[in-house]
Amino acid sequence: MGAVLPVQPRRRRANQTRDGFTYSSGKLADITEIFITRLGLTQFVMYVFDYGAPVGFRIALRHPERIAGPVVQNGNASDEGLSGMFKALIARRPGEPGAAGALRACLTAESIRPMHAAGAAHPDRIDPDIWTIDQHFLGQPGHQAAVTSFPRSPR
Repeated sequence: MGAVLPVQPRRRRANQTRDGFTYSSGKLADITEIFITRLGLTQFVMYVFDYGAPVGFRIALRHPERIAGPVVQNGNASDEGLSGMFKALIARRPGEPGAAGALRACLTAESIRPMHAAGAAHPDRIDPDIWTIDQHFLGQPGHQAAVTSFPRSPR
């Protein structure tokens, strides 16, 4: 038994915009499916996390016979597990007036820290590098544009 861990180009350094490429869960699922096929994987336990969850769920819907089981961490298959703030954000679509601005407001240093600390019993024990690193990469040229144009619905 082994592990194959394809990382989706959505976070940190890999989230730079590329000419002609549109980030979407469907497009990333297409690419990941090609990767799975080329490796010859016929059945596997799928671990999905955060933005990668909708990608994995699309693959599972296309090929349920390949999925021996799911491991899900911080990945929503529905709007049910989302906070009120995120429900309001995903209700808006890229290109809708005000949608990009509302999302950009959540990508500020003042908003990033509470996202990581929300619900923590001891938020003072959370390493500040977590939100500092997020903020650093969100400040890179083109990064916020890529994030605000990415479809946010888990569907």
